[in-house]
Amino acid sequence: MQEDLFSILTRWRIHIFPLCADIKQMYRHIWMDPEDCDFQRIVWRANPEETIKHYKLLSVTYGEASAPFQAVRTLYQLATDLEETYPLAAPIVRRDFYMDDVLTGESTVARAIALQSELMGMMKEANFTLRKWSSSYSEVLKALPEEMRETSLPLRFDEDDSIKTLGLFWNPATDEFKFTVEPLSLQPVTKRSVLSQIAKVFDPLGLISPVTVRGKILMQILWKLQLGWDEKIDEGMTRSWLSYCKELCSVANLRIPRCVTTNAATSYHLHGFSDASEKAYAAAVYLLTTTKSGKTHSNLVCSKTKIAPSKQISLPRLELGGALLLSRLVSSVVTALPVTLTEIHGWTDSMVVKYWLNSPPNGGELLLQIE
Repeated sequence: MQEDLFSILTRWRIHIFPLCADIKQMYRHIWMDPEDCDFQRIVWRANPEETIKHYKLLSVTYGEASAPFQAVRTLYQLATDLEETYPLAAPIVRRDFYMDDVLTGESTVARAIALQSELMGMMKEANFTLRKWSSSYSEVLKALPEEMRETSLPLRFDEDDSIKTLGLFWNPATDEFKFTVEPLSLQPVTKRSVLSQIAKVFDPLGLISPVTVRGKILMQILWKLQLGWDEKIDEGMTRSWLSYCKELCSVANLRIPRCVTTNAATSYHLHGFSDASEKAYAAAVYLLTTTKSGKTHSNLVCSKTKIAPSKQISLPRLELGGALLLSRLVSSVVTALPVTLTEIHGWTDSMVVKYWLNSPPNGGELLLQIE
């Protein structure tokens, strides 16, 4: 029922006029069934001399295993019940909400304003308040009071004034994504500290996968050395790690456009590429748009990498693994994108892989072996 983060972000990159907002105190506005409130009892007293008081939590409570589903299910039911009244908002509530955050948009200012109005109206019907509205276009926000905006000056962001969106940083002023990396701690370089640093990089679309894959490769090497979690690694590995960290910090200088299309696009072509080395294999997907005047624009939509297995596998089979990775990535992108694709292409530079894929059933058996 909950759309995955990858699909929501991929779809959000298609919209010319982006919108994002969140529901204020979402859990606290969803009542529990009275029969279930007994399962949310708490006891309390300010000091040992006082009589114990019993309380029941009447709303969905953060920390309960069922809370995320209950919240998402409530939104889904709201969209179903009010679909006729709010035809623009209903499908957005079903597919563009990630818990209490909505990431959506439209192709024109007028449509974006209409969608915003319907979303706020639908939420109000359930006593939800959509707030912290943000967009890279001031026209979309001008009808909102300042207290409903993420910022009161959407056009006057400084270069480094950004809004954190689902773990990514998005600057509405420039309509760009950026990544921040925490400075490397001075603690000894161990398997634990290496894994901790690698895990801090949140890149659901694989926009910086050429950098992050190096960290994964280093981590695999550490596993092969069978070191303890807090055992210091040798000087050679330490140098490799520090070199990687230096490269990782430079990612903060990258600025990646959020939007992958153009306002006058007449056709959309999807091109996917796969490749492999002895250490890893990868896939990348690009969206090629064409305007009425014949101009073309190409943008990276997403990418994905995998580390080669510890057990040695031939390069052609790793290339086949890259092709499999690409086919799945393209399938995910096609499902997520709200546009009609004119053409879809998958590319590999391995003639062996092309032969295998066109020679069933051998190709299928090899794919199972890669799995």
